[in-house]
Amino acid sequence: MPDNPAQQAFKALLEQYYHAWFRFHPEEAVQVGVSGYEEGLRAFSDDDIGALISLNEKALSSLDELDFASLDSEQRLDYSLLYNSIAIELHELLEQDWRYRKPQCYLPVEGIHQLLNRPVEHVHTALKHRLQQIPEYLRAARSYIGQHPERIPASWLKNACQQGTAGARYLRDLYRHPVVMKKFQNPSRLQPLCDQAASALEDYVKFLQQDLASKATGDFACGEHIFKSMLSEAHFLDIGVDELYRFGQQLFDDTRQQLLELTRELRGDDDIEQALASIREDYPRGDHVGISNDVLLGAYRQRMNAACDFVRDKGLASIPASQSLKILPTPEFLRHEIPFAAYEEPTYKDPEQQGYYYVTPVKSEGDMLEHNWVSIDLTCVHEAYPGHHLQFVRANSNPANSLPRLLNASATFYEGWALYCEDLMQEQGFLDRPQHKFIML
Repeated sequence: MPDNPAQQAFKALLEQYYHAWFRFHPEEAVQVGVSGYEEGLRAFSDDDIGALISLNEKALSSLDELDFASLDSEQRLDYSLLYNSIAIELHELLEQDWRYRKPQCYLPVEGIHQLLNRPVEHVHTALKHRLQQIPEYLRAARSYIGQHPERIPASWLKNACQQGTAGARYLRDLYRHPVVMKKFQNPSRLQPLCDQAASALEDYVKFLQQDLASKATGDFACGEHIFKSMLSEAHFLDIGVDELYRFGQQLFDDTRQQLLELTRELRGDDDIEQALASIREDYPRGDHVGISNDVLLGAYRQRMNAACDFVRDKGLASIPASQSLKILPTPEFLRHEIPFAAYEEPTYKDPEQQGYYYVTPVKSEGDMLEHNWVSIDLTCVHEAYPGHHLQFVRANSNPANSLPRLLNASATFYEGWALYCEDLMQEQGFLDRPQHKFIML
């Protein structure tokens, strides 16, 4: 059955809008596997922001003119996601311009890293172009972020300094990255570009620390009005702020009561902290005294594979043949945000469906306490099988995938799924100790 005029108009609007929108957000294009934008970094000049505001205003006007009732069910979902995401971005640009509040948003390190862990065509050219832009890009960034330092939350500035410092080290060693070593005939030729980009990043961090840190007194809280709009427009939740708070408080109280009951079962007393301490003492140990990150990564691989085998053998879910999950040390520039472990999903166009399971290296025996065997089991279920990795790989095979869905993934759904998987794997016997339940709580 041919599309009706409203359906045709909506398809055309989607294509035209994202073709223009990715010019301002090239890193998002790479993230979802859309080619043609690999050489750019996020646009932020006055002309660019003005053009983006105009694009969003015109898109909302065009969406308002569409006959929503004439769209099919899939298009109605995409319409709602697109409309709300545009409205949110437009409000943020007009009312809370990120250029004056978020120094971390200028950091280009993720824009370099993604070229190496996404299936990017012409990665040589893209990497060189992005590296070449960084010095001037960060010089221009200073002219905006320095205008109203009183708007910058101190914690955001600290975060930017941490990531920028680690990012500079990452860039200086980029020529040694396994992908660069594999795809570049002479990786050392990148070194001058990497050094220039790293020096520019160091200068940007120095500017933040010396010129802005003492003046950064902004508030990160968005306020009740914006929070309510985020609940409805970003998360599609029909719940008020007060009701959500009451729900959270009740959940907190119930969880604490369950922890007390489980502690009594484990220890015979109410000492929750000591029960936790006992669990944390059982962590992976190598043959030699001291910590070993190789042993730590091996422990995660062992338990990840065990979880995968359990899911397959029990028939809990089918595992696609074209998928893989690599356990790697967390990139240095992300370690301040990922103290333990995290997952990065593949793009929907990646034929290998290669995911990344990051584990942050430890520096002391105290750090190893967080990587106890019980927590490793839970993290592998949550992040890998049947949690995030399996879910995203399956979602990427959905023929109904669309840019509004790929660009507006629902944390309510994907975190909800991962938490459900923890319950599922406990019920089915993989997480078979009361200590697993304790850490879940």
